[in-house]
Amino acid sequence: MASMLDKKNRYNENDKNKYGFLIVAIFLIWLFWPNNNSFIRLSYWADNVVYSMLKFTHTNKVPEYIHYRNGAIYLAKIYPNKSEPAINAINKAIATVPADIAEKELSKLYKEGAAIKLYYGDKAGALNDYLSAKFLEDKDKFVIAILLADESRYAEAAAKCNEILLKNNFVMLGYVCLAYAYEKAGDIQSASRIYESLIEQKPNSEMVYMERANFRKRIDDIQGAQEDIKKAKKYSSYSVDNYTSIIDKSVNLKELQLSLI
Repeated sequence: MASMLDKKNRYNENDKNKYGFLIVAIFLIWLFWPNNNSFIRLSYWADNVVYSMLKFTHTNKVPEYIHYRNGAIYLAKIYPNKSEPAINAINKAIATVPADIAEKELSKLYKEGAAIKLYYGDKAGALNDYLSAKFLEDKDKFVIAILLADESRYAEAAAKCNEILLKNNFVMLGYVCLAYAYEKAGDIQSASRIYESLIEQKPNSEMVYMERANFRKRIDDIQGAQEDIKKAKKYSSYSVDNYTSIIDKSVNLKELQLSLI
């Protein structure tokens, strides 16, 4: 009789082990399933649970706006093709910023919000966030100018470009910026002269030739673009066949380069 009970217990234990193994296997498949972002989803849920518990017990040290800011990054990674969750989260982060926050920190948050919106192609929303930031670097002014030019606000775009050039008259960013403002305004001749002036200053730069090649492609000067590409290859130690213009890199984001804090 005892042996029969022992066998029954062993069968029950074996069944439990099988079910346990099956549950673990299903969880691991879900966790590492390609393109499912399951690990990020799990991290996002865990972050929300921990934040809620700490907030309930009044032991939370993470500011509310930081929580929403991090949530926006999680959501952007979870839903790369669905903008609403991440954009709503970053807008909530901005809306919950305390009144005493340093202006520099607030500007950083606005710029991160702009990056998320550019990632989803919301250029109008990105421009609004950038224009709300008071602390701007040259690369920020460059992006603002490109977005302004795309909205046919050419004078404002040119003004931002000139701010870059006034700070450093030889920086390529300012020349490409100003040329783009003229290009979008329909003044192709002035844009061409700017690129010629830039090449005179940097005659051995493959980047300058590639930027002008991209400009010439946009105005359908295919032969001129090919000539510039040949010159770029002459001065380059690496392949320029897949070169992406600094304009596209700035406003057509393929990846979101933001980290959790």
